[in-house]
Amino acid sequence: MPLQRRSSPLAAYFAAAIGVLIVYACLHPFAGWRDPGLPVFEFLTLPWPRYYTWVDLTVNVIGIVPFSFALTATLMGRLPRAWAVLGAIVGCFLLSLSVETLQNFLPSRVPSNVDVGCNTLGGVLGALAGGRWGGRLFDPRSGLTRWRQRRIVPGHVGEIGLVLLGLWLLLNRSLSAGHLVLGTVLALAIPLLTAGLRPLPVRIRKPGTVLRLALTVVADTTRSNLAVARLLLAPGRRRHPAGFVHIPLDVRDPNALAVLAMIVCITPGTAWAEISLDRSMLLLHVLEVDDAQAIAADVKQRYERPLMEIFE
Repeated sequence: MPLQRRSSPLAAYFAAAIGVLIVYACLHPFAGWRDPGLPVFEFLTLPWPRYYTWVDLTVNVIGIVPFSFALTATLMGRLPRAWAVLGAIVGCFLLSLSVETLQNFLPSRVPSNVDVGCNTLGGVLGALAGGRWGGRLFDPRSGLTRWRQRRIVPGHVGEIGLVLLGLWLLLNRSLSAGHLVLGTVLALAIPLLTAGLRPLPVRIRKPGTVLRLALTVVADTTRSNLAVARLLLAPGRRRHPAGFVHIPLDVRDPNALAVLAMIVCITPGTAWAEISLDRSMLLLHVLEVDDAQAIAADVKQRYERPLMEIFE
């Protein structure tokens, strides 16, 4: 397998930003939603429209090329080049199909199979270009990246700031001095103020454990739903009172702790109440507490141990 190039987060930021712009442009003004009463995918089988312009076709092809280019560069940091190109093409097709389908429900929009075809063609062109030049453009070791790090703003602030500045100028459709200054201030301030909220990189080590944990959560959630329904329908049959359970934690990875919090919160009958400052003790509220030690051991065995295998 050929060596994969590393991809700067800037590629992912650009892909996400351009994707948001595409959705905004295709669904604006987001008003008057209604059910047309027709099959949502009927537009895919309609014949070639009688009236069209080459400008419209060209815009639909070119408009999605930057998104496909950036998406390919992002995927190349995680997948072989051929799979990254294919993934970007499929992503462009699904994005176009989604927005065109949603246009069924907007009175000011008309879904078009021609738009889907043009967008997919643009996705192919952008993916091929991204596979050829995207890795070099966004590679952290490239000359362009090193120049940006030295001359503009380095690191996370510079990467997100460039995307925010570009979005600001595009949304205001102006290159005036006022918009440039205000956009630059926002582009520098927002990444600095939100730096603490940025999630840490995630490396999934055991996909099989992920699947096993997912099945465990589904089974436990189903069983807990039935138990809570029993208590709601027959409150007099409650066998044990509600209470708090202290669970000592061995897991330290922030992403694993976040997943653990989501698991116990989506499972009916349990709620994440508090965690100690050193992240060594979890306070869990349980709807029925018969044996606190057994509950703590069950959480550690069924959830914490798999999460440690996955994230640590």
